[in-house]
Amino acid sequence: MNLASYSKSIALCGIFFATAQFCAAQHYVILQNGDSIAGIRLTYDAPIAQNAYFTLDQNRWKANEITKFSNNNGTFANLSLIHGIDTERYAVRIKKGRVANAFEEIPFGVYCDDTLKVYPGMKKINKLLASGKELDYYNIGNGPVYAANYKNMIRDFSSNSESTYYIQHHRKLKRTQIALLTAGLSILSYEFFRQDNFEFTPVFALGTIISLSPLLVQTPKKDDIWIAFDEFNKISDFPITK
Repeated sequence: MNLASYSKSIALCGIFFATAQFCAAQHYVILQNGDSIAGIRLTYDAPIAQNAYFTLDQNRWKANEITKFSNNNGTFANLSLIHGIDTERYAVRIKKGRVANAFEEIPFGVYCDDTLKVYPGMKKINKLLASGKELDYYNIGNGPVYAANYKNMIRDFSSNSESTYYIQHHRKLKRTQIALLTAGLSILSYEFFRQDNFEFTPVFALGTIISLSPLLVQTPKKDDIWIAFDEFNKISDFPITK
């Protein structure tokens, strides 16, 4: 083998090991202070009657000291800053957008190991896995994660007129749901207390129909949030997510 062949072999080996090292160091954590630390393997433990903790190679942190992290099963957000520092709630990133990212809340115990902890033979229909359809939380770029509600989204997505329209329409549908539910329950309560012996009357039927009618706008209300999210990712002045 001549010198050129040796050089080529050495170069290929270097590329191989560099690639392997890069792929191996796919796990990382982002701490509450903003520090980002990468490593080979991230594990999670929740001992009985003790604080849960994460271990990345030789480093260990309490669960509430970490805001975001990644393992073989995806990228996750710790929701403790939203729901309380002592809570154990997590969301997985289900969509990486041009600017904003979508997260869905999940039971992290299913995702905490190197492979998904699902019931045998039920991987495709396991109810504990993210559906990929629920936009529960979002973040912009590498920023903090927020609940996907009117208050937060109208603040963060207001630079996009299309997003603003759908966020406001989402609120209108939500208010309509509350109004219909209140009216339906009021009719049911009135009819129930008016009768000495309960009978299913036309008024009671009307109250039941009105009480259930908010379900008809549940899907459009959910769609509005997704459309606002997608429109924001199309046109925005924010830096592109890396």
